[in-house]
Amino acid sequence: MHFSKICGNFGANIALVIFMFISGYGLSKSHYKNETFMNFLKKRIWKVYYPLLIVCIISIILYYLLPSSHLSINELQSHRLSSVIYKCHYLPLYFKETILFTLGYLDWYVLCIIIFYLFFWFSKRLIPLKNESDRFKNSILLLSMLILYYIIMHNSLDNSFAHYYRFPWAFFAGHYIATYNIYSTKERYEIGIIFGLFTLVSFLNENLIQIISWLMAISILTIVFIVNKKYYLEGKFIRILGNISYYIYLTHARIAFVVILLIGLDSLFLALFITIIISYLIYNIFNK
Repeated sequence: MHFSKICGNFGANIALVIFMFISGYGLSKSHYKNETFMNFLKKRIWKVYYPLLIVCIISIILYYLLPSSHLSINELQSHRLSSVIYKCHYLPLYFKETILFTLGYLDWYVLCIIIFYLFFWFSKRLIPLKNESDRFKNSILLLSMLILYYIIMHNSLDNSFAHYYRFPWAFFAGHYIATYNIYSTKERYEIGIIFGLFTLVSFLNENLIQIISWLMAISILTIVFIVNKKYYLEGKFIRILGNISYYIYLTHARIAFVVILLIGLDSLFLALFITIIISYLIYNIFNK
């Protein structure tokens, strides 16, 4: 396998763990006590879906501008790119697929984030915060929901859909770190033991590439937290990277990899550079 593809496989898996961790961490840090469901939908769910919708619309416009005979469906699939790049040129035959793609239908990562966000909100509603011990109960309920989700999806879906249940542990890891200081020592151990067993099972059910990638992601997050605690990382570059990180995920396969394929250059670093530039431009255009 080409070196860039090997790096790409590990890089994608590492990034997904980090993104999922950040989602759980950020939600847990920013959620306020009396947030209504409508406010939650507007502030959290729409904030996740809106960038996806924008990127999908831009992508479909780009695909329409490409020559229809450039790549076949099989060639696109061999490069792990969407067949909509081909199908959008034959709208009468593939109208449904094209419209669903444009709407961001079944983007597994975004769908999982939305599901986990809803779990989080329901855990807060089912156990309202009346005293400090309720925060512990909230976390236990959220963890229970994620474990149940994992069990159901793991036993319902075949391995080709494993990405739908691979990352609940990473989302809860973000929540656990964000709320760690509010627990008593006993509560930390109790949550930690259950979460640790859940994470262990998640690891044991995966292949070697996933396990190595996840361990690398955990190492990166650990180093970042240690360095940030000591030096308090901030500055314009850090803020920009944080702002566009979600757009990097959304654009890398939909736009950047398509551009790389069209210009005929197989370079992971060029793909990363183009992804960052495109993500930066889209973020700044639609977030003014």
